[in-house]
Amino acid sequence: MKTTVQVLEPFLPLPEKLASSFCGSINFMGKSRLGGIILEVKDIMHGDAILKIGKSRCAEDLRDEAAWIRLLSGFLPVPDVLYFGEENECAFLLLTKLPGVPGHLANSIYTIDDIIQRYANNLYRIHKLKIERKSLPQAVNKIFSYAAKLVEKDKIDSHNLEKSTGMNPIQLLNYIEKNMDRAQGDVFTHGDYCLPNMMLHEDKTFIIDWGQAALSNVNRDFMCVELSISMNFGEKYIKRFYEYYKGDTPNPELIKFYWLCEQFEKYETE
Repeated sequence: MKTTVQVLEPFLPLPEKLASSFCGSINFMGKSRLGGIILEVKDIMHGDAILKIGKSRCAEDLRDEAAWIRLLSGFLPVPDVLYFGEENECAFLLLTKLPGVPGHLANSIYTIDDIIQRYANNLYRIHKLKIERKSLPQAVNKIFSYAAKLVEKDKIDSHNLEKSTGMNPIQLLNYIEKNMDRAQGDVFTHGDYCLPNMMLHEDKTFIIDWGQAALSNVNRDFMCVELSISMNFGEKYIKRFYEYYKGDTPNPELIKFYWLCEQFEKYETE
């Protein structure tokens, strides 16, 4: 198992302004979905903090996350951005550490029904946010553009993609393009609304990891919800989620569409 220093080494040196704000130890927490690293640090001014570091696409994700969090800070309980910078092709995002337990681990403190209710209520709150939408990106456009690049550069595990979806990369890309108009929407979506991204602390709920936020329809987030609930608590709680969610009803075809979109990223190769 690699030490924190070994994990951090590919991203060194840290920006001077960032490194000079740390006191105490730096602890490796894990890797992000896009291959970046997540560290727990102590900031001189703010105490416990979370440092996210990434390159290439992960750096873009961190740049977006910093922008979204700053935008959302007046609407939702989100962490504060303490620092964001880019240096030597790396992005560095320092956030306040939020209290609480991730939703998928919270059933030792809360009932599963309570977790599901808070999961649904907070997604409804996100979907109903009144923020300016004119300049916001459409999620499906970003998904298609990235998938097309992967196909062009032959960076897809074609065998396992076809085994999973029943389509080869070209067929799946054509399917997404054909259905793009149906998948668009004017709802603000989180993009990775899984239980680990919901922090529960007493009567407060915090949602983290905003790098994939974009305009879409509700089914983009419903896809994440259904997978996360099934994996952590069992499929029977999916129905309970929709009973608590007071907005639009799910569309199984669009949920499947967004699941198929996710397969490009799942089977991306180096």
